[in-house]
Amino acid sequence: MKANPGRVVGPFQIGNIFSVAYGKAATTAIASSGFAQTGIYPLNPEIFPDDLFMPSLVTEQPHTHVSAKHDPVTMEVDQAVSENNLEIIEAAEATPEDDRASAVDQAVSENNLEIIEAAEATPEDDRASAGPSQKSGSSCV
Repeated sequence: MKANPGRVVGPFQIGNIFSVAYGKAATTAIASSGFAQTGIYPLNPEIFPDDLFMPSLVTEQPHTHVSAKHDPVTMEVDQAVSENNLEIIEAAEATPEDDRASAVDQAVSENNLEIIEAAEATPEDDRASAGPSQKSGSSCV
């Protein structure tokens, strides 16, 4: 730009201009300095003072409402999901590599169908005590 005032820079000149500037700016010394200044390498956990984290304290207030984690239905669903995920992992590990995806899909479909059938067969008031599935170890994903 300084060497050719008034000359228009078009899309075909951008690559050449960028290449020269990038070659001068992108050095290993500058990259290393960037990692050091942010405390990434060498590791410096004290790079940011504690007062920079003060705004996040607003979100660390205790909740005053009842958490869903204490809801019996939520707890049963969480347990069933964990058991279901374990069944799917076991099915995948027991299946040869080529058939693994179809075995996992089949296990997920069977477990989801069982949960839907159990929910439809259980009266609304009894769902909390019956849980998401009649069969032990199955649930939805």
